[in-house]
Amino acid sequence: MTAFEGVPAIHRLFGIRLIGLRHAAGLSQAALAAKAGLDPDDLARLEAGVGEPTIETVAVLAEALNVRPVELVRDDEDPAQILGDLLKRVSPEQRKEMIAAIEAALGARGKGKN
Repeated sequence: MTAFEGVPAIHRLFGIRLIGLRHAAGLSQAALAAKAGLDPDDLARLEAGVGEPTIETVAVLAEALNVRPVELVRDDEDPAQILGDLLKRVSPEQRKEMIAAIEAALGARGKGKN
């Protein structure tokens, strides 16, 4: 069983975009949650792809990240392309943090599996 089994693809994509945009903005989860007025646990669930964002949540996150809401919800690209584009926009340290966050989100897949 994978960490994302049963999770709609759009939620996974939203979580990936949210992580990338948060890192690009140089914000921790706690800082973004505070800036957007969200509970940190709710933000963590959204980033893990297991939360279902409301329109209001998308709007406050977009405002806090200084992006248009569509940047969080569009699904017109391949997730690998999205990640690649986001990784190009961040510092090397942020890139390491993003990769670690994604690996942590996928950790339930089991050790040693690719």
